[in-house]
Amino acid sequence: MFQWGVFFTMSDRLRDFTFILIAVFLSSVSLRLTKGIMIPFILSVFLAFILEPMIAWIKRRFKIGGGLAILLLCILMIGLSAIFFLTLSSSVRQLIENANVYEQRFTSLITKSVDLMSHFDAGFDREELKGLVKELPIFSALKTISNTVVKSVSDFFLVAIFTIFILSGPKIKLPNTEVWSRINKSVRTYLVTKFVTSAATGVLTAIILKIVNLDMALMFGLLAFILNFIPTFGSIFATLLPIPIVLLQFSNPILILVSIGLPGLVQFTIGNVLEPKIMGKNLDLHPVTVLMSLMFWGVLWGIPGMLLATPITVIIKIVLESQESTQGFANGMAGRF
Repeated sequence: MFQWGVFFTMSDRLRDFTFILIAVFLSSVSLRLTKGIMIPFILSVFLAFILEPMIAWIKRRFKIGGGLAILLLCILMIGLSAIFFLTLSSSVRQLIENANVYEQRFTSLITKSVDLMSHFDAGFDREELKGLVKELPIFSALKTISNTVVKSVSDFFLVAIFTIFILSGPKIKLPNTEVWSRINKSVRTYLVTKFVTSAATGVLTAIILKIVNLDMALMFGLLAFILNFIPTFGSIFATLLPIPIVLLQFSNPILILVSIGLPGLVQFTIGNVLEPKIMGKNLDLHPVTVLMSLMFWGVLWGIPGMLLATPITVIIKIVLESQESTQGFANGMAGRF
């Protein structure tokens, strides 16, 4: 005998699943179309999450009002931003000035490699390969890097303006519910922990590379700080980025090993030992969920999307957990099937 109760239960689940798919599709399209304004806004919201505890500490420590505390924090951030952009401009200038030197070293390195391979009858045409190396679009690549830097500067100021308005404006009265409490706690814990561990990673990386006197050491430290916000892939990218400059600048195997190995060890220790102990099970996300969210938000918003992927996914999971009809999806995101 046909059981209508089972039919309606399956029908309800199919309906919920269909609605979720439609909502995801429409949201993705709108987020893609509005990414020019949404990325700075979302970044500023999460930045405000990080800065609010600092403002509260300044108010308690110096016994001043919120407006003055925000002003002091803005002065501090302007100082740090000035250091950041001076370092950035210095690194770009150093890269442009040394472009010919890097090209010569690269040509020499390729020539030595071809000579070595010729002993094994690898079949490489040395002169043809040298000609290809000379035709490498190094200066067009440098121009692309410069344009990216200029765009990043303009985006940074837009994020800073949004953040100041969010912090100085009237506080939004959020519902006093368990869901909002969990979102606030989880996102704040994640962002503050990531900020501290990323800062430690960036500082240690810059110090190590500066000790061995690598070109653009401070720049690589800043990139390690930023990229460390991207789970898994960020630390890998940050470790691999200095390798071309290391190979072009150094011929001493010990210096090469130190320049690549020690920053990699720092990334591994902080990312895989220290950070999980501090964060605990706060995220409650399966690694596959994290990777899929990185790909999804990376396709939508590029690198900024990858930076924001994890906290956004945490919020979505907590919201799904709060509704009985979508708890199955939340459990799936946590790996509880």
